[in-house]
Amino acid sequence: MSTSNNVGTFSIQRQGVERIWWPMLRALRDGTDAMRAEGALFTPPDWRELRDRKVYLERLSRTFLFNAYDKAVQTLASKPFQKAMQVGELPAPLDAIEYDADRSGLSLTMFSSQLYEDRVDRGFAVFIVDHVRTLDDQGAPVSLAQELQMGARPYFARIAPDNLIACDTQVVDGREVVTHLRYKEIAYRSQPDYSQVTVERVWVWTMDTVELWEKEVATTSQDPVEQVRLQNTSRSGHALISSQPHGFPGPGLPIVLVGKLWQRPPLLNLAWLNVQHWQSSSQQAWALHYARAAILRGKGMTRDEVEKGISLGAGAVALSSSPDFDLAYVEVSGAALTAGKEDLAQIEARMVQLGMAPLTESSGPQTATGELRVDMQTQSDAQRWAEELEWAIYRAYEMAAAWRRMELPDEFNVSIFRDFALVAGRTGDIAALQADATAGRITAETYLAEAKRRGLYGDDLDPASEAELAGSGMPEPVATPDPVGAPS
Repeated sequence: MSTSNNVGTFSIQRQGVERIWWPMLRALRDGTDAMRAEGALFTPPDWRELRDRKVYLERLSRTFLFNAYDKAVQTLASKPFQKAMQVGELPAPLDAIEYDADRSGLSLTMFSSQLYEDRVDRGFAVFIVDHVRTLDDQGAPVSLAQELQMGARPYFARIAPDNLIACDTQVVDGREVVTHLRYKEIAYRSQPDYSQVTVERVWVWTMDTVELWEKEVATTSQDPVEQVRLQNTSRSGHALISSQPHGFPGPGLPIVLVGKLWQRPPLLNLAWLNVQHWQSSSQQAWALHYARAAILRGKGMTRDEVEKGISLGAGAVALSSSPDFDLAYVEVSGAALTAGKEDLAQIEARMVQLGMAPLTESSGPQTATGELRVDMQTQSDAQRWAEELEWAIYRAYEMAAAWRRMELPDEFNVSIFRDFALVAGRTGDIAALQADATAGRITAETYLAEAKRRGLYGDDLDPASEAELAGSGMPEPVATPDPVGAPS
């Protein structure tokens, strides 16, 4: 059995993003425990803490993450999926993908939302268009008709960015296509003695084959012989378990990219601000811990009086024979705490703005005469990412059809909801629409339809029937509310 020490080694590109970007994004998304575990990487100690680690760990244990980055990623990832994806009609078995995309019960809408979240968080997403492999009793592939009868069909398999080891691509006809893919997964194997072994599996897709490599990396067994065996196994690298043709009949590999591999994460500036907030809040919590505890100051006491101690609390009386005796609490003025509070508030306001930035619409490309194209006058980054995902899912359906030696119908289409930027970026239009409707420049139905698109009314509102019921009278213009999440 062949072994390899390189199959599980990160590619140069993966090593590049692991230097600082991805560890920071992982820690921010995993929360307070992960940020504390990173220690000095994101919470640098001061000169006193360098000499006394207990002091540093005490401050670290009092630091809690204000998780603006994770909240922004989840909010942005939910926007295109406020409504279910629209998928054209397809014959069996391709029609089953819409309702069970990964053969684990995940609908295409939910599966796509995971891909979109990867795109927002890391800048790209990767998934495989695989097919259930079926063989007859002699080990030969069965016919397409037999596969259909057995329920075998194409399905989508997402590769989490953190599991990606290497991914080589080439540009073919202006499109980046995958030529080599390696990714890992963790499995757990129970032993006869009730111990458990952790197994790292590496899947390798080449232009011709799919390989499976395995390496045992941990065990719960207390047997010294088993522990030594595991150490030897780990040093010898991954072992090749299987290698077989992937059988994809289409051109290239059935692997789809969303976004550009290894690019700068789109919310990286927000992530850095979140780390800055973590560090500032750490110092603020530390200072507040000590500033809230008043210091007892006394003078004029004899040594005997000091050694006997002083009773404190309600009804207590402190006496001394010294005429200079004085006893009082001293409290910090709080000026530094106020400055720290203001610093945190400013960082939080900037984080809100950066988190909302991908929803802000921007002008589209111009024509040769300098006029904005009507079909792309306004589009936010989040909308462009949704359009990227639309095309990726469409290409995935093409690959699924290729598995079945089929072609997609000409009228087939995939549609993802993309009007969400209007809700965040154009609520200021409501006042102008109301003024136009009141002056008679637009109809009540047009006003209701446009206001509905901007999130003022619910999806169940029918502008035509509502305008007919309301007549020609329009409400008085009202103050435009601030966008949700905007800083006060």
